[in-house]
Amino acid sequence: MYKKKKIIKKRVNPADLRDNQVKVSLSNSELEIIEQKAFKARLSLSAYFRNCGLGKEIKQALTSEELALIRDLAGISNNLNQVTKALHKEGVLKAATKVESVINHLEKILNF
Repeated sequence: MYKKKKIIKKRVNPADLRDNQVKVSLSNSELEIIEQKAFKARLSLSAYFRNCGLGKEIKQALTSEELALIRDLAGISNNLNQVTKALHKEGVLKAATKVESVINHLEKILNF
């Protein structure tokens, strides 16, 4: 069964409201470069300018390939944990097939 996520509305401190605006003049090429950088960081233009102005580090968001690699590595760590448990519980010989499986999976990821 699908559960709906409960939305919790936070109360905003009136001092934290962003009701001031700044007009910035940019050339077409400058605007395009800034829009690309904001898009790569998955930020709105306002958030991008705010972070730049406040001296915050702006990191490029992970690509779908990088996210897939992280998921694969998480799966491998889970497999290694299972192998370790099998080694402690069943002994080395029975766990050897699981070790081979993990090694093959790692080789596939490293050679993608």
